[in-house]
Amino acid sequence: MLQPAPAGEDLFAALGVPRRFAQDAAELERRFRERARAFHPDRFARAPARERRIALERSARLNEAHRTLVPPRRRAGYLLQLMAAGDEPPPYDTRVPRDRPPPYGAAGDKPPPYDTRVSGDRPPPNGAGEARAAGQTVTDPALLEEQLAIRERIEAARAAGDAAELARLAAGLSSRLAAIDHRLGELLAGDAPSVEARRTASRLLDEARLLERALELAQGGAELR
Repeated sequence: MLQPAPAGEDLFAALGVPRRFAQDAAELERRFRERARAFHPDRFARAPARERRIALERSARLNEAHRTLVPPRRRAGYLLQLMAAGDEPPPYDTRVPRDRPPPYGAAGDKPPPYDTRVSGDRPPPNGAGEARAAGQTVTDPALLEEQLAIRERIEAARAAGDAAELARLAAGLSSRLAAIDHRLGELLAGDAPSVEARRTASRLLDEARLLERALELAQGGAELR
């Protein structure tokens, strides 16, 4: 009988691989295909409703694991989220002394702004830990200033119809992203990267997100010419 995924199962466990950054791409694909066949909803078309629902849930979970763990930068960001969730305390003390009112009004009439129980593979709330959820806005002033300068160069090349300059900019951005990928592999090597290594990796992922957006703009401009 098909059973639900274990409580608190993260995406590494869903795919059946160790929780670490270094992964063999071919092995990730093999594990995905193997488990996707095992849980494919078509195999349970005649099963009881409960098993059909579980098959759908586990198939969706496998697809999520594949999307998250195969691209190295996404895998790094997810791993940092798991590590932060495991060692970061809540950003405030949830224990309210008897002689003080609770911080959000009368007791019981308003919940805290987020659930402080960080479990499983859910990312920590915004601001907690050194890892950020994918797609969260980057706020580092230096990175944002550099991003603006790069975008201005790309827009100028687009306006001038300079496909060669756009290609040069795209090549430079691709090279920087490759260097970030290499550095992430160094920082997150092993099963227990240091806190400092994780913070550095998080900053690199911020930089990579901005570079990725610029690269898309540069490549799109080159395709228009």
